[in-house]
Amino acid sequence: MAIDNLPCELPRDASDGFGKHLMERVIPDLLNGDKSGLIHRATICKNGQLTSRFNYLSDYAGIS
Repeated sequence: MAIDNLPCELPRDASDGFGKHLMERVIPDLLNGDKSGLIHRATICKNGQLTSRFNYLSDYAGIS
């Protein structure tokens, strides 16, 4: 049986674009100590706790 429609499959250009941005923007920050703060701003949890930037998710996550 063949399946023509695969809704979970990413289009190649979207995947390529994501990879390009990852290589250009995220990887350099990971390797250079996060000088721009990109990784810090994107961190949702640290040491098992929501970071202050994402505290609004505590009710959704069931954290009191």
